[in-house]
Amino acid sequence: CELHFDDDEKDSCISKTLLVMNSEESNVETLPLPSVKGKVWLDRDANDRKGRKEEGVNDVLIDMYDCQTKKWVEAQRTQNDGYYKFPQPVAGSYYLSITVGDGYSLSDHNQRRNGRVDSDFKTSDGTTACFPVEPGGHNIKLDAGLVPKAQLVSAKQQAASVESYTEHSKLSKRAESLQQYKAPPTLHSKSMLRGSNAASDSFIMNMKPVADASIQPNPSISISFAEGDAILRVGPQDEALLKFDLSSLQTHDYKDATSAILRLNAVNASPSGGLVHIAHNAWDEDYVQWTNAPVARDVIATIGNIHPDEWVEVDVTAALALSSNGEFSLRITPEHSNRTWLAKFRGISASNTAPMLQIAF
Repeated sequence: CELHFDDDEKDSCISKTLLVMNSEESNVETLPLPSVKGKVWLDRDANDRKGRKEEGVNDVLIDMYDCQTKKWVEAQRTQNDGYYKFPQPVAGSYYLSITVGDGYSLSDHNQRRNGRVDSDFKTSDGTTACFPVEPGGHNIKLDAGLVPKAQLVSAKQQAASVESYTEHSKLSKRAESLQQYKAPPTLHSKSMLRGSNAASDSFIMNMKPVADASIQPNPSISISFAEGDAILRVGPQDEALLKFDLSSLQTHDYKDATSAILRLNAVNASPSGGLVHIAHNAWDEDYVQWTNAPVARDVIATIGNIHPDEWVEVDVTAALALSSNGEFSLRITPEHSNRTWLAKFRGISASNTAPMLQIAF
């Protein structure tokens, strides 16, 4: 193999060669590039936490994209233990995208102070935040939890969950005194609300909350308001708030209502949906936090088992009687015996599955 130069290029080629030959020898240290890896685990109890006994999920597709160009770079699939790995991607800025199979949903991302046990993929679009890959940098670990929907949970697993929850409930005398909630039949127009003679003039009005929020007692955890794709959360470290304003009803006086049913759409499966309280004192969803949230008073309903994408209904008629101006708030708290299970409900921002108050006249 030979290289041929034109006359006007020959000198410059020689000079460059001499420059290299005359230069002092130097040692250039090459730093290794970090790997990008993680685990996809089966979040059976939907608590957004990677448990020691929760197994990995095999054959889940993870794609890597360039953050600047948004172009696809490469892909990996999880192994039998749920782990995946991009060995040494070229230096740059990237994000990952996960393909969630039918029958699963993603665990909420970045919900734990310990980043090693939570999910790093956003529930809204299944992607991670952008991250840099630099020579000499630390290995990057990004995990994802997959929550099985109701139809994927076997009867044996469901019975075991309920049995475990029931056993823990025995520790609370208050929990024993509360009746398990049984969903009442959905009310429809012309339903028999006042007896057979009055059925013809009864009807239902639906109303969304005017405000909602999730609050947490730990000040180091940011407050999650029900905006965008956020979720109302009820669990050991979370409580939910809902506010209704019935004074906006133009055709009927709320004081004439015969019943009020709160409808909530569940995101995950849990044997404990929480306790519904009347909440006193005013609050603003833009500023409410644990220390200034309205106080939870009387328990007016108990939410039992919930399942993903299913509606639960609780009778909150008592709240109407306690309202003096048509405005009232509800605070949903975990049962005192609940130290494990997390219940999640969709907030106001969910178009067709937002919380709803069905008022019957």
